[in-house]
Formats: sequence, structure tokens, C-alpha cells
Amino acid sequence: ELKNYRNRDFAGAHETMYLYTPDRTVKCRLISVFPCRKDDGVFELDRAGDTLELEALSADLQKRSISAGNVVESPGKIFTLGTCSGQTGSADRLTVHFAAVKQKYIL
Repeated sequence: ELKNYRNRDFAGAHETMYLYTPDRTVKCRLISVFPCRKDDGVFELDRAGDTLELEALSADLQKRSISAGNVVESPGKIFTLGTCSGQTGSADRLTVHFAAVKQKYIL
């Protein structure tokens, strides 16, 4: 369950995520975990851009983290996983962020 990432020990033991697509496998490292509201800027879809922008986003996410995260130099992509965090109908969310660190193309 995504909410388990609030626990530092759990986050440390589960800091790697693999994303499987039809043409590649992407290895990702945990960079941050934090609560926010459903209208938080972290959910903006158009924050992708050049490498400097991704590095700034990664640094911002790490500053907000409540759980241990990894420092990832030059993240290729950042993936945000979110879940409701509170009572039904609440605007509270828990977000878990992973940065792509390696990918392997499948032929």
C-alpha cells in the first residue's frame, strides 16, 4: 500500500521501482514522499522540460520529503504516485516520487 511509504524504514527497504512498458523497462529510485492537497502544484502535467528544470523539480521534491529519499543527479523523468490520505472526500493526498535512473530497451 502506498501509504506505507510514510514509514522511513519501509521507504528505505522499498526505494526501487521498475516501470514496465511494451518497449522498455525503466528502473526508478525513490526521491521523496510527502503529504499535500489535491490542488498542489506537484500534480501539474506540464512541468516536464529540460534537464535543469527536472533537476530543480527533483531538488524541490526532496526538500518537502517526510521520508528518506535518494539524491538523483540529472533525473531522466520523475514519476509521481498519489493516493487519498484522510477521510472520504478529503482533499488530502500522499505523494510518492520516483526518478528514472536507468532504462533498458526490449527488442
